[in-house]
Formats: sequence, structure tokens, C-alpha cells
Amino acid sequence: MSSNIRQAARSSENEGPEQEGRVTLPRVARSRVAIVFALAVALVGAGGFVAGSLIPRSQASQAFDDATPATVIAPVETRVVTERVSVQAQVSPGAKTEVVISDTTTANEIPYVTQAGPSAGEEIASGALLVAVAGRPQIALQVISPLYRDLTVGDEGSDVFAFESALAQTIGGDFDVDTTFTANTMDAADSLWDRLGYELPTAAQSQQPLDATAAATPLPTASAAPVGPVTAPYVDVHEIVQLSGPTANVVANAKLGDLAKADAPVATIVGPNAHIGGRVTVVNESLLTVGAEVMLTAPGVADEIGTVQMLGDFELPTEGDEDETAATTAGRDFDVTLPESWKSLPAGTPVQVSPTSEGTPVLAVPLVAIRGAATDPHVIVEESQSFPPGATVAVKVLDTGDGWVQINEDAGLVGGDRLRLAP
Repeated sequence: MSSNIRQAARSSENEGPEQEGRVTLPRVARSRVAIVFALAVALVGAGGFVAGSLIPRSQASQAFDDATPATVIAPVETRVVTERVSVQAQVSPGAKTEVVISDTTTANEIPYVTQAGPSAGEEIASGALLVAVAGRPQIALQVISPLYRDLTVGDEGSDVFAFESALAQTIGGDFDVDTTFTANTMDAADSLWDRLGYELPTAAQSQQPLDATAAATPLPTASAAPVGPVTAPYVDVHEIVQLSGPTANVVANAKLGDLAKADAPVATIVGPNAHIGGRVTVVNESLLTVGAEVMLTAPGVADEIGTVQMLGDFELPTEGDEDETAATTAGRDFDVTLPESWKSLPAGTPVQVSPTSEGTPVLAVPLVAIRGAATDPHVIVEESQSFPPGATVAVKVLDTGDGWVQINEDAGLVGGDRLRLAP
């Protein structure tokens, strides 16, 4: 009885409204359909395979199967074999100059800034006013050697030549550029100061001893007008801010009305980038010699040629200072001229310095042509004036560089021979 009830329940579940319009095959029928489908797929695949095998192959594909691997060859050459070695350097900043007005304690003057020049971040050119304190100027001037004293008519020396050279570049004048300071030189200097709104300072002129002619001249009578002290203009070296180039960058400058102090700079300037500097290790120091030309490479600019200006003494390594300096390696400091086209590069720009010498051409083969390099270096000949194709020729590896190997000339190979790389 219970069995009949369960069968009736299953029958009623299968006859619900959602089953209307749907035909359900018996389990045995579904299995047979799957078998028939699988057999059909297998027959179609087998037919396709048989049909493909009956199609004749083209001559091109047959030749491809029968072809042997292509032979790769490379020449024996006479060329330079050098491994380009570069030394790291960077564009060094120009010299910093702090302008200090040391004489600020004059009893009848207060050292106020009476005229302000270019502001911080601006550029100042040779011959321009940087700043004026208590009515006296500070004039920027490019000089080829240091000015170390006040100059007046009759002075001679290398500083006179430097000052006259600067005047000739800045304002010109009817004077000779030599080592003698003349009245014409003074006139040109006066023109420069006048152009900026100032006069040259003056000083009492020392009295010259009377000569015989002067002694014969009658003395002035009591009724003659009294003669005052004789003064003459001079160039005050303290009124010149000496530049190493035609321009400099102003880092800081006082403003109108600021009070100059004897222990603090009234202005600070930095000269143009002057050179490329770095340190070369003992291993590579032979690459750099004073006066030698070197190749310079920097990001964003075309390669240039520079000249080694200085190679210093050997320096021991130093440990870094947490507050100020970084650690340095052992080696010799060097300076290289900064190309004119690189003058605008910011200080700190990295530069690679490498020799320009190409070396001496030698007998060389590509590195990949050397077989058994570790134990028995040799090459396989493809074409040669002295060896048949396929010959094995023992060689000696003398040097390597840039993917090439220098080999011994007595191996018998010559330039123009061809070597087999593969197979």
C-alpha cells in the first residue's frame, strides 16, 4: 500500500503544470542518442584526416622540410678593440662671492644701502652696478686675473693688464691694453663710474722732490694765493666685485635702506658654471691626462669635446658627515673645460667622461665566433685565403671590447676571411 502511495506521489510531481508541453525520453533512449552523436563526430574527423592526406604537398613545403639550416657567417676584420670606459663627473657650480662692506664704522656716515641692483634670482653683467652703500658703488667687472690693490696713474703689473682688459670689453677707450696704467686708462675708468652715476674717489697726491729746475723757480710771494693739497683720482679695488665670467647669478642682495654690517655680506653672487669636475680612481686615472681631449656625454644635450685642465693629487676616502658632506672614494680629483654650448646646464648635471682616442687597429673577430673559449678557443672557417671551408683554427684571445675579440695574427687568419658562426 505504501509503495503505491510513493509511486503515485512521484507521478503527481512529474505531472505538474511546469511539465506541460515537454517530452521526456526514457533513460535508455538518451544513452543511445549520445553514442550515435559520438560515432558521427569520430567518422567526420577520420574522413577529414584521410582527405587531407590524399592532397599532394607543394614543392615549396617539401623543399622547406628538406632544407638544411642556414649558415651564419661573420668576417675577420682589422679594427680597434677597446672597451669604452667612462668616468662619472658633474657640472660644477661657479665660484660664490660674498660682498662685505668692511669699513662701516666711519664717524660721519651711516652704512645704509643707497642704491639696490639686481634682486635674488636675477643676472648681473660685467660693468653693471650690484649695490651701493653710503653713496659708494659696488661694480661687477669680469677680470682675467685678480685685482689686489688700488690703481692709479703710473702703476704697472699684471693687475693693470687685467683691469685694462676689463675696461676694453666693458666701455672701451683710447688706451693701450698693457701692463701700464696711464692717464687714458684713468679717463676710461672715470667714464665707467660716470655711466653708473658715480665719480672715482680721489686721494692726496704725494709731492715729488724738487729737481734743479724747480729749485731755480722763484718762491711765491706772501701776496700769492695759498696752494691747497693736490688730489688725484684712483680706482678703489674695494669698489669692484670681480667676476670670472661675463655674467653672474645674484643669490642675495640688499634692499634700499638696509643697513650694511661688517660681519655679514650685503650681496652674494655665484659665477657661471666654470668646469666639469669629478674624481677618478687609481684603476682609470691613466685615461685622463692634463691637456688631453675627452668625450663628454650628458642627458638632453649633444656630445661635446672637453680638455682636461687639472688632475690633482691622490686623495684617501672620507666618511660622510651627516650635516655637511657626503662620503668620497679614493682617487684623484680632475677638472674638464665646460663646452660653451653647455653653459646653461644646471650645476650638478651628471656627465660621463671618456677618452677620445680610438687606439690601434688589430686583427679581430666577433665574440660569438669564438668556440670553446674557456678551454680551447678556436674558430670554424667558412672562407679563407689559407684554410679550407670547415677547418678548425686555434686562436689566442688577446683582448675584448664592444663585442669583438683581438686574436693573434700568427693564427693564419687575415682581414677579409669569413668565419662560420652557426651551425
